[in-house]
Amino acid sequence: MRIFNRNILTAAAIIILGIILYGGFYIVEIPDYAAYTKLMLHEVYTGENSDIVFLGSSKTYTSVCPEVVEDNLSMTAFDLTSSGQGLLGGYYLLKEYFNYHESKYVVLEMQENTLLGFERDVAGMAAGNCQISDALKKTGSTYWEYFKNAFSIDNYFRAFFSVSHYRSNFTFGFAKNRILSGDWINIIKNLPYGKYKGKGYINDDTCNGELIDKTIIKYDESVLTSETELCDKSLLYFEKIVDLCKKNNCQLILMTYPGIDNGLALNRVQECRDFYIEFAERYDLEYLNMMLCKEYSNVKDDAYDFMDAGHMNDSGARKFSYFVCKELKKVFDNEAYDADFYLSANEWASSRTTLIK
Repeated sequence: MRIFNRNILTAAAIIILGIILYGGFYIVEIPDYAAYTKLMLHEVYTGENSDIVFLGSSKTYTSVCPEVVEDNLSMTAFDLTSSGQGLLGGYYLLKEYFNYHESKYVVLEMQENTLLGFERDVAGMAAGNCQISDALKKTGSTYWEYFKNAFSIDNYFRAFFSVSHYRSNFTFGFAKNRILSGDWINIIKNLPYGKYKGKGYINDDTCNGELIDKTIIKYDESVLTSETELCDKSLLYFEKIVDLCKKNNCQLILMTYPGIDNGLALNRVQECRDFYIEFAERYDLEYLNMMLCKEYSNVKDDAYDFMDAGHMNDSGARKFSYFVCKELKKVFDNEAYDADFYLSANEWASSRTTLIK
């Protein structure tokens, strides 16, 4: 009997020691991949209402500067974004936001692959899944509903155990500067340095430099091939976002964000524009393709406004956000805005080619 009790105590001690070592290893060694998502959700849980909520992936959080939006529209703005965020993750983040706040407008990112069968959230392997699940309150129903739908059976283990993220497909470039885990540590560490500017996360003034390739490429293959179908699950969660906004008396606006010229194939730019104009009309929504915005295109500098092919730096985001505000104001005031955008990708390309020579 004594031996049995001793074995139980030994097993319990080993388990407790394992838990302590696990926690210590995570705090000291494992990069906190969800750092900026935790900061953003910290403001969701402790902050105030915002007039405009931006929803989307890293394309959104690097392109929109809430400070500029607030200065130009005199409306409060919140960047409710996460890297790799698809419509599934976006829906649950917005649902959690509406559990605590009200908003007048939601601006939803719609890139060329958002609905066209390439939805990364569906497989439960997207980096954004772990960022969101790590940061959501475990005490709320939203977390468990998201957890059930975001991860496939073979990924539940990885989702539950953060150490399994180490050196995995969830690694990001900005993780190297966020070694210590924990909301309060990240908040203290990041806020004073301006990395996290409140209600949104945007990057430093890193840039591509003068040697960037300025060629506008032409892909032969189409995004909308005959084999490509809309992802059913993505469409389902898009419609859930539409219904969630209606339920909360919030106007939903769709937006496509630009990249650098040599990352934009003309046929894909055209297909994206044509598809989402028709798609937005189907749901009676406004759609702004900022890729084809005339005024922004005239001042866009690929070499110094972008840190890579699809993500802006801080100075680029501030420049771009000014033009986002101009177009959003027209939407809010029910003014016509079609003349502010090129009608075709070729028209846009001709203008850009003239500018960059």
